[in-house]
Amino acid sequence: MDLVATVYIAVSTVLTGLIVYGLSRLAELVVEVQEAQQEIARLAVTQERLRFARDLHDLLGYSLSAITLKSELARRLVHGETDRALAELESILEISRQALSDVRTVARGYRDMSLATEAVSAQAVLEAGGIRATVDLRGRLPEGEVDTIMATVLREAVTNLLRHSKAENCRIACWTDAAGDAVLTIVNDGVEQSLSGTLPDPSSRDGSGLQNLQFRLAAVGGRLASGIDTDGCFSLRAEAPLRLPPHLAD
Repeated sequence: MDLVATVYIAVSTVLTGLIVYGLSRLAELVVEVQEAQQEIARLAVTQERLRFARDLHDLLGYSLSAITLKSELARRLVHGETDRALAELESILEISRQALSDVRTVARGYRDMSLATEAVSAQAVLEAGGIRATVDLRGRLPEGEVDTIMATVLREAVTNLLRHSKAENCRIACWTDAAGDAVLTIVNDGVEQSLSGTLPDPSSRDGSGLQNLQFRLAAVGGRLASGIDTDGCFSLRAEAPLRLPPHLAD
């Protein structure tokens, strides 16, 4: 073969090899993309399941605890204080309707709660359970999703208080600290001493409530702390920015 034919064959061979390699690599990339899409779909399903579980726990736990408490109170009052028992039954009906609405909002993937509204509801439920509750909301309240998260913290704290504590007093307070963050505290005196005289930490109880709250607050740049204070009371403290930061709002 002359020089031109030799060069032509050599170039053709190289180009053919590159084309074959490119087609083979393209097929591999298609398979990798499909596997990545399947993994993304699995992660999305897992995240949605976690969201659904958190929302059900945070929303319905409070409602069911309030219904149980008020039902027991109505049963005790039905023979002696009929009017008050009827009022408690009406309250149970209202909470049941709210629980049904919560289930629907969880299914839709969106819900909006207000810390101020939740504080009023929490005070009423605690007082119905024989717990003296004081509420002090000062300064600017959080907005948007942060408001919903802080309201969820309050609801979970009250739910745990009704379930696990024998408190007689509860203090709910919210204010703005020097850094411009909203601070919410829920303090109760329902901590019981063990036989050894030590004070157990209620936050060590089994359950996912506090873990859910820590996850929610961390997502907006907030933080959660709980434990026994110097007065021997159990304190839950949540801190979060007044509104969602711009880099998280996107």
